Amino acid sequence: MKELREIVILKIVDIQKLIQMLDEIEDESELNEIEVVAFSVKEALEIAQKELNTDMINLDYEILEAGNSGFLGLGKKPYRILVRRIGGFSKPSLEEHVEEIHSIDGKFFVAHTKDGVFVKITPPQGKGKFVTFDEVKSHLQKLGFTNIDERRLAREIESPSGVPVKVGEPIPTSPSDDSHPTIEVTPDESKAFLNLSKPALPYGKVPTPDEIKELLRANGVVFGISDDEINRAVYEGVFDVPVEVASWDPPVPGKDAKINYYVNIDKGTQLTIGSEIVDFHKIMNIQNVVKGQVLAAKEPATKGKPGTTVRGRVIPTTDGKDVNISSLAGKNVEVSPDGMELIASQQGQIVMKNGKINVEPVLEIPGDVSTETGDIDFVGNVVIKGSVRDTFKVKAGGNVDIWGTIEKAEVIADGNVYVRTGIQGKEVGTVIAGGEVVAKFIERAKVQAKGDVIALEYILHSNVSSKSRVICLGKKASITGGQTRALYEIYAKQLGAESWVETFLEVGSDPDLVQKHDELVSKKEILNNKLTELKKELLTLQQMIASYGKLPPEKEEKFNMLNMEVKQISNEISKIDEELNSIRQQLDQAAIEAKISCYDVCYPNVKIKIKDAIHICKDMYKFVTFKREGHNIIIVPYEEPKEIKEKKQELLKKGRRL
Repeated sequence: MKELREIVILKIVDIQKLIQMLDEIEDESELNEIEVVAFSVKEALEIAQKELNTDMINLDYEILEAGNSGFLGLGKKPYRILVRRIGGFSKPSLEEHVEEIHSIDGKFFVAHTKDGVFVKITPPQGKGKFVTFDEVKSHLQKLGFTNIDERRLAREIESPSGVPVKVGEPIPTSPSDDSHPTIEVTPDESKAFLNLSKPALPYGKVPTPDEIKELLRANGVVFGISDDEINRAVYEGVFDVPVEVASWDPPVPGKDAKINYYVNIDKGTQLTIGSEIVDFHKIMNIQNVVKGQVLAAKEPATKGKPGTTVRGRVIPTTDGKDVNISSLAGKNVEVSPDGMELIASQQGQIVMKNGKINVEPVLEIPGDVSTETGDIDFVGNVVIKGSVRDTFKVKAGGNVDIWGTIEKAEVIADGNVYVRTGIQGKEVGTVIAGGEVVAKFIERAKVQAKGDVIALEYILHSNVSSKSRVICLGKKASITGGQTRALYEIYAKQLGAESWVETFLEVGSDPDLVQKHDELVSKKEILNNKLTELKKELLTLQQMIASYGKLPPEKEEKFNMLNMEVKQISNEISKIDEELNSIRQQLDQAAIEAKISCYDVCYPNVKIKIKDAIHICKDMYKFVTFKREGHNIIIVPYEEPKEIKEKKQELLKKGRRL
């Protein structure tokens, strides 16, 4: 075999290390060959690779004594192989600093069959040497092949194809001098091996690939035959080594249907308490889903694929088992029309019951929201049968019904918030509702609602805001201290206190609408300024048209763009005007309807504001209603509004004690 060369290229720019490495390689005086006993050539080469400290590509070998792998452990005999290191360098130890690039010389093989003399030439790799005409011709002559088609051989050497090429006619040989093939099939018929004996003479014949295939058929091998391996054994002279020339197609059982869950059906939470800090606000693992969300999908079963042995025997297999995904559908979960998915039919939390997936629209907390539960974040309704303790948060996509108290906590709901005891905010507690807020009392808290805010006893030193009404009902029914705002009405039995506590009450104004109004006015002003500038540019171009009759192409394009932009801005200003008119009408209507009613006593130092009119109570009033007339606030005798009567009846039906 030809000498193999190896080039080592340093990845990092470090000349000193490169010189040191090359010096070490140059000074190496390691073993260059070793005799190995192993049960396969591959195993022998792997042992030699480690002993000679090199890559397998740098090894050449000679079989001193052929072994036999045997079957089922019978007749097993090891190989005795002489392995030589033919590469120039040992395997580098610092793989992160060097990159090995191998250069391999071209090779040639000669095979003598009954069909003729064949030469197979492989091209070199990297900077390896090409096979020369003289060395191939010389080798053929040594073997006794003198009548060679030199032109054909020269063409193949010039452009190696890597496939066998006939370059001469066969010469007579004795059968005893030729190679003799044998076929062995594993007991399970999964593989068939070809073993070619080495010819007694160098020019002895080897069987043709067709002869080997015929031998395979004679041994019953009809499936999975590898032409490449047969050709390699014949034309590269792989002697006295079993070559796998046929392999079965193993049976593949079908896969069982599988359910892929897109929600966590195992919601158990483990806490590690010790050196780690545990966030007690994140203990409860509530898994929210929305209507239409896919909860699980079935991956269908597959059919099995039968196997085939090298002797053509079919090995049956099994199909995958199906599963019925509908058996997992629980409450508020439906099966898709194709029977492949489970879909939530409404929003809520995932709950596993009796092996079924359920969507519960109501989350029920049996006790307090505290360190036992952590914060609550749920897409549906939440029922809390205890209190919401200091620093904890509750967020719901529906209503929140709290049987106890809201302390220095935060409760946010897209729907209504009902607090059966009351809100004790301790100056920090906050309640924000997309609907109404109903509580027994509100004390030192911040409350915002798009619907009514109703206190069944009192509102004390709180910041309360409603886009509808603030109502106090019951025996006490007082609003004392703090700031209370409503769009339409504030209603209570008592306003302020005997101690003249400063109490601010405001109706007839929606801060959000006022803010939006101001933003639209600012936006309109910017657009008007821009429109003025555009019209000036447009006027200049119009004057040019009047003077010259036509604009240059680039000016005409600008003229068209200006016209388009003026039209767009004008349309936008018109839409802003419409929105401003709508907001002003709402604010004006709110001012007309706005009133503050007291059905017992209003104490001094109560500040009344209706839209932009202000009245500070300096005297005590009884059974009065404050309204706006013109730009002033007037005081009229109290008359209970119809809506208050309806609200009382509604609350009485709900069983709330007034």
